[in-house]
Amino acid sequence: MLAWLKLIRLPNLPTAAANVLSAFLLVNQSWNDWPQLVLLLISALALYSAGMVLNDVFDLNQDTQQRPERPIPSGQISLTVARKLGWGLLATGIGSAMSAGLCAGTLNDVFKCASVSGLLGICIYLYDGPLKRTCIAPVLMGACRSLNILLGGATATSVQVGYCLAGFPVILWAYAIAIGLLIGGVTLLARNENRAQQSRLRIAISALVIVGGIASVAIVPVTSQGNLAIPEMIQKVYPFMIAMISVTIVRRLIICTVQNDSRSVKFAVIATLRSLILFDAAVCYLARPDQLMYALIVLALLAPVLVLSRWMYAT
Repeated sequence: MLAWLKLIRLPNLPTAAANVLSAFLLVNQSWNDWPQLVLLLISALALYSAGMVLNDVFDLNQDTQQRPERPIPSGQISLTVARKLGWGLLATGIGSAMSAGLCAGTLNDVFKCASVSGLLGICIYLYDGPLKRTCIAPVLMGACRSLNILLGGATATSVQVGYCLAGFPVILWAYAIAIGLLIGGVTLLARNENRAQQSRLRIAISALVIVGGIASVAIVPVTSQGNLAIPEMIQKVYPFMIAMISVTIVRRLIICTVQNDSRSVKFAVIATLRSLILFDAAVCYLARPDQLMYALIVLALLAPVLVLSRWMYAT
């Protein structure tokens, strides 16, 4: 069982759930439409797990040489079974998303869920497979996370209110793109993570992209006009919250630049991935400052991440 949990990178799954919870709240203002929310959560978790499994399937030769202890190269899970599981999870994720659209009750919702989950599935395949060694790979990984956030708002009952783009509120686009930029930078930073000596130029560029993503998250309230009536005080407090969340990330990036080794890179990547839940919790507070419960529930997802990371790798 432990091998299967390692294969799907269990410690990182709560970050995918947090994306959906925050996005759903951002556009619906509540989690009351729970059947849709549950199906979207299942979709996000299945698609994320599919990406992790297929990543190891495509990376078998490299893992055999560099990470022989992992489930597939070590023989704990056969390549054939892992391949079937990966594609099965991908199909489950898309099917669950479409079911959420059907549950919402309109063809528009079905189309949005099918489109977003389908594009997410394509990006997962392209990243894990033919384009992983290319310069476009970080863009694809960032797109995967952006699409995961859009998936959370794909059945929004209030999308006709305020400013929208392709059926999604502008504020949701702003948050999705900001997190996508952040993850793109993390992916660039994590490339060749196993090498003892890292490229300082790569680290510097990655750090700039990550900081750009953080800054974009901080200015999300600017795009709220027409979508959310955010109190002026909350608009002032929110960027400060993002700055506080980002202290650890920036510190790790500075250490990366100075030490220039794989260990510091790994810690920076992990710190940034964990911060996703904190950013999502901050967005929940931004969406419903009068209902702190939402932000606290999302924030609680950090606990299993921290606990599970002690037992299995997350990157």
